[in-house]
Parts: sequence; structure tokens; C-alpha cells
Amino acid sequence: MRKRLLALLKTKNERKAEIVKLAEKADKVEDLRKLNQELDGVNEEIRNLQEMVDELPEEDERTAAVTGASSWCSTGIRTGAEKVS
Repeated sequence: MRKRLLALLKTKNERKAEIVKLAEKADKVEDLRKLNQELDGVNEEIRNLQEMVDELPEEDERTAAVTGASSWCSTGIRTGAEKVS
């Protein structure tokens, strides 16, 4: 999931760069307004995607929890694999 979101985030950032280049070359105010409106939408999508990525655990942490490499799952509940002293 994280990889998919990061790929989508990369695509959105690439589109943002394209819009900026187009805006630099634009001659008409109408064109600039249209590009600015699109840029606002892309920036909002980037913020939302980044929030989703930030909320996800790192891939390594998730894999460790699933494979039992850690005695605690992501919720902090003991899995039963740990030793009790």
C-alpha cells in the first residue's frame, strides 16, 4: 500500500512541476488562472497523499510484525511469541 501511495505521490509531484513550467510560459491571464486552479487541486491531492503515507507504518515494521520478528504487534498487544520472565 505504501509503495502505491508513494508512486502516486511521485506522479502528482511530476504533474505539479509540469504545471509550473507551463505557468512560466503562459502569456494570458486566463491561462495562468486555469493553471493556478489546477495547481491548487494537485497541491491538495499531494497533501492528502502525504498524510496517508505518514499514517502508514514503514514497510519493514509491518513485515516484522506479520512474520513474528517482533513480539509486539502494531497495536502494542502481546502476540504470545515473547518470553515471560
